[in-house]
Amino acid sequence: MNGKVYRDNKYNNKKIRETKKCKKRRLALALGILFIAEGYLISLSVAKAENEPTNNDVQVSTVSNDDANYTTQNNDVSIDNENKALDPFNVGSSPDKKVVVDYLFSPEGQLIYKYAKQYGVDPNIMAAIAMQETSLNHNACIPGGEWYSGYGVGLMQLESPSGEAVTAYNYDTNEWDTEYVTMDAACDLETNIKIGCMMFQNKLKENYGNVFLAIQSHNYGQGMIDMMMAKLYGDNAKAVMQDYSDTSWITEIENIHNNPDMYLPGWAESAYGDGKYLEHVLRFCPSNKAIFMIDGDKYTVGLDTCELENKVEYGTKITR
Repeated sequence: MNGKVYRDNKYNNKKIRETKKCKKRRLALALGILFIAEGYLISLSVAKAENEPTNNDVQVSTVSNDDANYTTQNNDVSIDNENKALDPFNVGSSPDKKVVVDYLFSPEGQLIYKYAKQYGVDPNIMAAIAMQETSLNHNACIPGGEWYSGYGVGLMQLESPSGEAVTAYNYDTNEWDTEYVTMDAACDLETNIKIGCMMFQNKLKENYGNVFLAIQSHNYGQGMIDMMMAKLYGDNAKAVMQDYSDTSWITEIENIHNNPDMYLPGWAESAYGDGKYLEHVLRFCPSNKAIFMIDGDKYTVGLDTCELENKVEYGTKITR
């Protein structure tokens, strides 16, 4: 079975992506609570199905990208269907976001922060991808693990390791680093996270800083993203990719999922990848902003608004 199709099936398997704790919470909310106060019957809102925004206030902890060590802040997060147009990917809408925050405080999660900082990628994005891919269970996704597919390996789901080289710029050492994606490297949690962050640095560059396309490329592959953008926009593809607010390509993502032979004639499977991968990842993201580096410039992008909020140019361009 093709690895990408396998992962698509995996995303729909709640036994993999949900914790027992969150299942119980959803069951309790689904039952609802009715009580009488001062003669009035007050009905608490019943949580809607997963991926669908609710009007409930959710008490959560958020992770700041800028902190040297993660610190929490308590915020009331109001998720409203009427605001969906302003938040097309339902950023942070899943109760399991708290699972991601807790993981980032763990020793394993601190490795994500360590290598995200070194390679200039956003730790919250990396953790959200890992949550979607593996429910943050590295050992279950290596050979011998109960969820190992034979394709993606470990926390960051490194695809079919065969020793290929990955090179990325290390902002701590100001040098280029190279790792080789062997099976041993992929099975080691720390190296798996390191290589995943290095790869995502490359995805950001290949997509001209468009963090949304970079996330989708983790599922579809960069080749499919390039074909899609060329088909939709031709010579204007680069300009569209650099315009974060232009998400006109979103509908084509699901179209590819449903009709893969448009791009891959003779494709053996009925579907390709995950047509809602962006929403599936970003629902777990602890922050509504992504902060990352490209060639020495620092970017801040609103994940819920799809806008470039800030770009700091340091003047020294990093070239190989």
